[in-house]
Amino acid sequence: MPVGMVEVSSCNINNNIRPGHHVKKGDELGFFAYGGSTYCLFFEPNVIKKFTHKKNDFVKMGQIIAEVN
Repeated sequence: MPVGMVEVSSCNINNNIRPGHHVKKGDELGFFAYGGSTYCLFFEPNVIKKFTHKKNDFVKMGQIIAEVN
């Protein structure tokens, strides 16, 4: 799952990744140049009961973003 972050200073793509290059599952594509961290949450279908914000809303740290079943 590719991830983009607002705080990333750069995304370094490996030199062998060029148009037409075929990649396989698990191949390294590159890396982020950043000393911090981010989180990706993946849920199984039907776990989220309701989201408390609309798409592109600004959410502050600690705010509730969803309710689960």
